[in-house]
Amino acid sequence: MNKGKASSYRGFHAATVVLLAAVMLVAAAAAADPEADFSFDPSSPYVGEAVSFDASASTPAENISQYSWTFGDGTSGGTKAPSHTYTEAGDFIVNLVITTTDSQEAPIGKTITVRPLILPATTSINPATGYQGEPKDVTITGQNFDDFESAWLERNGEQILLTSVSASSSTTITGHIQIPDSAAIGTWTVYVETVAGTSGSGGATFTVVASDAAPSVSTVSPTSIDQGASGVAITVNGANFRDNAQVRLTKTGQTAIQISDEVVNTETGVITGTINIPSATLAGDWKVVVENSDGSLSTDVVTITINEVGEMTISSLSPASGYLGQTVSYSILGANLRNGVPVLKLGGNQITMNIDNSADGQLSGTFTIGSSAQTGWYDLHITNSATGAVVIDESAFNVLTEPEPEPPEADFTFSPTDPEVGEEVSFTDTSTNDPDEWEWDFGDNTGDDVKNPDHTYSSAGTYTVELTVSNDDGDDTVTHTITVVEEGATPTPTPGDQEVPEASFTTDRTRGMPPLVVTFTDTSEGDIDEWFWDFGDGGESTQQNPTHTYNFDGEWLASLTVRNSAGSDTATTWVTIGVEGLEAYFTASPTRGTAPLTVTFSEDSSGDPESYEWDFDNGQTFPARNAPSITYTSPGTYDVTLMVTAGDDTDTKTVRVTVTSPTAAPTATPAATARALSAGAEQGDSGAGDGDFAATEYKKLTGLYNEYLRYLFGILGWEPPEQILIVLAEI
Repeated sequence: MNKGKASSYRGFHAATVVLLAAVMLVAAAAAADPEADFSFDPSSPYVGEAVSFDASASTPAENISQYSWTFGDGTSGGTKAPSHTYTEAGDFIVNLVITTTDSQEAPIGKTITVRPLILPATTSINPATGYQGEPKDVTITGQNFDDFESAWLERNGEQILLTSVSASSSTTITGHIQIPDSAAIGTWTVYVETVAGTSGSGGATFTVVASDAAPSVSTVSPTSIDQGASGVAITVNGANFRDNAQVRLTKTGQTAIQISDEVVNTETGVITGTINIPSATLAGDWKVVVENSDGSLSTDVVTITINEVGEMTISSLSPASGYLGQTVSYSILGANLRNGVPVLKLGGNQITMNIDNSADGQLSGTFTIGSSAQTGWYDLHITNSATGAVVIDESAFNVLTEPEPEPPEADFTFSPTDPEVGEEVSFTDTSTNDPDEWEWDFGDNTGDDVKNPDHTYSSAGTYTVELTVSNDDGDDTVTHTITVVEEGATPTPTPGDQEVPEASFTTDRTRGMPPLVVTFTDTSEGDIDEWFWDFGDGGESTQQNPTHTYNFDGEWLASLTVRNSAGSDTATTWVTIGVEGLEAYFTASPTRGTAPLTVTFSEDSSGDPESYEWDFDNGQTFPARNAPSITYTSPGTYDVTLMVTAGDDTDTKTVRVTVTSPTAAPTATPAATARALSAGAEQGDSGAGDGDFAATEYKKLTGLYNEYLRYLFGILGWEPPEQILIVLAEI
């Protein structure tokens, strides 16, 4: 074969191989099965949010001729990468079918979850205030912050965007605010935007404060501190406090008192700290001043009262003795004792006294005498915790080995109180101080020695029953009368018999602030031999109408027990100390006298009344607190009433004023006397009686003129004389 033919043959052979390979590739491609696949974004869209579908992952990509979509909500598409928006929430199955050029098909289905459209909502931002030009790191709280995008403050179209912001959870967003120097002063609305939308305007707000806004003080606690007090915790409430704000007390002409250890909460408007009051500090009201770091000062008049602490004195310690192992309830009376710390000392031995209540005039509490304490007389030492001053009452308390002897106090009751002959009478011992022996004499020549005997009387009559009780410390005897009647008879009281009295009493007031003086008036009925008052706070009295001073806060049950030979009865009432409830109160002086009687009134109601209304029962009223003096020119009984009002509460108090006629009529001139007598004689036979009538009419007429002239004196501002005498000239 020649070379030309061989070369042509080789070329033909190569072309044939290439063509065969191409045919084989096409055949192989045509023979491969298609496979559908797609993706979508976002993976969990909201209702109304566009979803991008993409079938680029389907194979073989170069041989796909058609894409058929159904989106599960009744809609379809026919492109490789369609976009679709769902109008309802739920799970939808998306189907894709691809078709190749040789008419092969491949399907695939996937589920897409469409979330309901829930807008974000804000509830608070902390801190909630900031000054113009101030940077603030803030935390926004609320709900539905998923897929958070941005947050900002907005006011009248102006916005302050939060930076470095992120949502740490569906309820919390943190970020930073740089408040512009020119930001509008006032309230800004906090907005949060998520994929679902933007929060409404009804949630959190932020307040922008002027950069030069001065601090303000609204309240301070405590409102009063004693001279010499140290380390007293103090709280100041207000607004516009800056970091490093300082607090001090000021008083004209005095050195300011600085608060120390201030902790400033600029968001809540609270400053806390401690204060020391020097013992020499001038007593009175001191103004609370807050100074911000920029030098601006508060101008509000909020004060703390510095109380003057006088020298302590001790007037008494009660009880004055106790025994080893005993727990004693004590009361110390004196002056300026509020800051006192009492102890009992004997040589190097000391008994600590616990304080339950403290007031300027009284300390009270308990102390326990140890079983191994030294016996003897202890001095009472009281140290003023504010000033360090010490007052000593020597030999104030005696510690004994055994309790002091306390003889019994005899008493008894019996039932029935009016027994019949042959009826059993039960006698009950009510003696105190633990008697251990009883001796009864039933008054009919019989007796008994048991504690609670029964006895039957064989004949009618009045018997004196005597009980004598005793113990190792002494004895005591008491007698009561019992009347025994015939069987079936009605008991007839004999002269001298008494019925059990009925206890009752009134008080001039039942509430107020300590120290409160209360006047108790006995209104009991019946024959009464003894009165015993228990004021509830440890105080007692045997007077019929006592007064008592309550020095401590609390609710005290005051009681009156009245007694005679027939028995006793008790009445009670509550007295509330330390609560300023609304209660009308005033005194009148004098409350009795002859006409004309000038009465002055002193008002001291409690509970901060807002209005006052006086009625003097003579046609005059007065609508303010401090009533004027009233002159009663006519005899009579006048019930003066004060009504006080606070909000919806009212209270009244009445005091009776009794005005009597003068004991002697004014001396008239002879002419007037003669005219009056002649007028009486002209009335006829009644003689002296008609003269009395004339004199009475004369006194009425002169009384009217006296009252009229006093009224004129008052208008002119003159002081009327004690007595004005009008003499009627003869016609």
